[in-house]
Amino acid sequence: MPDWSYRTLFRPALFQLSPETARSMAFGVMGHLGRSWWGRHVIEFMGHFKLEPQLESQHSGLTFVSPVGLGCRLDPQLSAHEALAKFGIGFIELGPVTADPVQPTKIVLHRADEEVEFSPCMELVCLDSAHNLLKRPFDVPVFVRIRADDPTADKVIHELAGQVEGFILVGGTNQDLIDLVQQHNRQVFLHLTPETFESFVALNDTSSIAGYVVEGVCESNCESRRLGKSSYPQTLSLVETVRKKVGETPTIIATGGIHEPGDGWQLLQSGADLVLVDSGMVFSGPGLPKRINEAVLSYRVTPEKCSRTARVRPAQMSWFWTLLLGIGLFCGGVLAFLIAITRVVLPYDEAHSGLTRTDLLAINDKLLDFMQHDRVTLAATMLGLGVIYLTLSWQGSRGGHHWAYKAIISSAFVGFFSFFLFLGFGYFDPFHAFVTAIMFQFLALAMHSDLPTIKHRPLPELTNDADWQRSQWGQLLMVVHGATLIVAGCVICGFGVTTVFIEDDLNFMETSYDEICVANPMLLPLVAHDRATFGGMTLSTGLAVLMSALWGFRRGHRWLWKALMTGGTICYVMTLWIHWKVGYVSQRHMIPVYLGIAMLWTSGCLSYKHLCTVNYKSEEQSDNGLETTTADPV
Repeated sequence: MPDWSYRTLFRPALFQLSPETARSMAFGVMGHLGRSWWGRHVIEFMGHFKLEPQLESQHSGLTFVSPVGLGCRLDPQLSAHEALAKFGIGFIELGPVTADPVQPTKIVLHRADEEVEFSPCMELVCLDSAHNLLKRPFDVPVFVRIRADDPTADKVIHELAGQVEGFILVGGTNQDLIDLVQQHNRQVFLHLTPETFESFVALNDTSSIAGYVVEGVCESNCESRRLGKSSYPQTLSLVETVRKKVGETPTIIATGGIHEPGDGWQLLQSGADLVLVDSGMVFSGPGLPKRINEAVLSYRVTPEKCSRTARVRPAQMSWFWTLLLGIGLFCGGVLAFLIAITRVVLPYDEAHSGLTRTDLLAINDKLLDFMQHDRVTLAATMLGLGVIYLTLSWQGSRGGHHWAYKAIISSAFVGFFSFFLFLGFGYFDPFHAFVTAIMFQFLALAMHSDLPTIKHRPLPELTNDADWQRSQWGQLLMVVHGATLIVAGCVICGFGVTTVFIEDDLNFMETSYDEICVANPMLLPLVAHDRATFGGMTLSTGLAVLMSALWGFRRGHRWLWKALMTGGTICYVMTLWIHWKVGYVSQRHMIPVYLGIAMLWTSGCLSYKHLCTVNYKSEEQSDNGLETTTADPV
């Protein structure tokens, strides 16, 4: 459930349901994906996020693979922790846990205020349920909240101490409970709010406390409790105050009102070691932990701190060979276009089929026009994909963006395998085979060459501003566009290896399938060769567009915007031109082309300001860890 699908489709739909039903449904689906092998791969494919070593930290004797944790109120049944770990979650909070009977909790969403209201004040988890939940293996630290005034707290500690890394004491400083936790060799964290901070200040001895969970609160009453955006200023202020009070050693975990990546980053800058997200994932989207982690990487891992690859020859790097692949594809598209608008068929086409241009015209006076339409469309696809490969290689892979390398390799492999589709008809294109053999060597060399180390990390968006929100729609449309091209490529390949012609083709030539087959037995393989190749190229283009849309839509990646818009426009304009030129303009046949170019440019317009914005930091903002952006005209 990436942000581009959550913000545009799923959030509006889920907000129409009751909060309890929506939560159960969302985390149930994510949990099912996270528990299955294929589901985890789907999550990784959609998000393409991997926790990097620079995010790992040590606090209170524990290792955290990420500074972002999951708050206890979001998924109290821990139904989706495997999936959320793929989103960048580094630790989990559960509770408050009690051995007393638990009453159902009513949840109300206040959308305008971005707040979630719980009635009664705390959504409790019963001890038996918590014990069963924690029997499952966890790859990250788990902390359990307990209430200081809960008479069953000692039982909770005894039951769960062997399954968790620590306990968070809420509502007071019960020394007996602190001593009991330490007897089990577990960490004690004290929960602090503006209301309980004064009692904390009065403590004389805090040496037994490993850290503090600092939380701002929204306006609430005795019967309910609200979580949401309005609590963030209190959280930020309290973190700064507590850090001054306790010094540098104790761990501070901040939570409350973290709804944007900048909120989490600013808390980390202000003294927090870790942050917990809860209501922010409801209103901003499941991608919030990932975006906070990206902000941490962008600011903490500067170009000077990145390990740089020693100076090497370009031929040793993968981007050099994928660049040659793109150049070869583009030049091949130019050559194919020149042939298509002149003689259409090559000498080996005539030799293999035994038909000259004159013979083809004698069979059907529109046959050469139809073949020209096929071959110009193929050339257009090659040119568009060549532009995308060139840009992904030079701007993406060369800069250390490994997603760009993966997009090229995956797309190219599909394109090369499509060469074998038309062999079933007994047609062997020697020139096509020669070019394919050379280009495949570029692909093989790219796979066995070194991947560049990332040279710089673009500053991520720290706010959910209007440009970012619009770009979610643009990204959704581009993802759909890429997926549509993949489906179209598969369909075209299917026709290319079976019936070859569709009804519109036969109507354009005013003939029938039987008449084509009777005219010359080698005519069908000749046309099938073009169809299968065009289908394979369309499928490759769809993969490149889909992966770029899924993984590359980042603020400031204007080079990706240019590549997708330029390559797509070349493809669609040439396709429209040749259809109009030969008169193949049936409405049913042209609608997909019109929809495709409309989808492409609608996506481009919606994502323009987000992708084509250059990030910079002023000296003052650099000191504060904050970001400003300015649009750079393309």
